[in-house]
Parts: sequence; structure tokens; C-alpha cells
Amino acid sequence: MTTKEFRDLYDSLFYGHEAELKYDGRCFYLEQNGMSTTLYELDGDITQPLKKIIAATRQELTQIIFNEKVINGKSLNDLRENIEVTAID
Repeated sequence: MTTKEFRDLYDSLFYGHEAELKYDGRCFYLEQNGMSTTLYELDGDITQPLKKIIAATRQELTQIIFNEKVINGKSLNDLRENIEVTAID
């Protein structure tokens, strides 16, 4: 992902949008609900929740989303060059 795409993803998640991501052939979905976000892994018809994040502010929530090590022990910040945004809702 380019630096611009990474910033756009950050901004989109900050404003409460949801995103579908692809990493290493695996698909993930970030679902936002108020002050919480749940990261799911999508595998065909199976949706597996991986992590629920709850925060007091949108800024804190977005920072946690990008720093929490939830995909192969890595964060979105760690994976920024290898992750692809496939959709933003």
C-alpha cells in the first residue's frame, strides 16, 4: 500500500468507515460500531472474529486499530507495505 493509501485508510477508519483488507492471500474486515471495532477474518462462507477493540475516543480507537498486533503477530503499521485495501464502506 502506498503512503497515500495508508493515510486514506487511517482517515476512513477515523471517520467510522469499514474496510476490507487483503494480506498474504487472506481477507480481513474491519467492522465499526460506535466506539468499537471488530476485526474479522473472511474465509469463504466463514467469518471468524479475531479481535474487538473498544476505546473512549475516535482518535484512540483508530490508533489502537493501527498499533494492535492482530494479523500474524503484526499490526497494520507493521504490514503497511504488504496489505491491500480491497474496499472501504
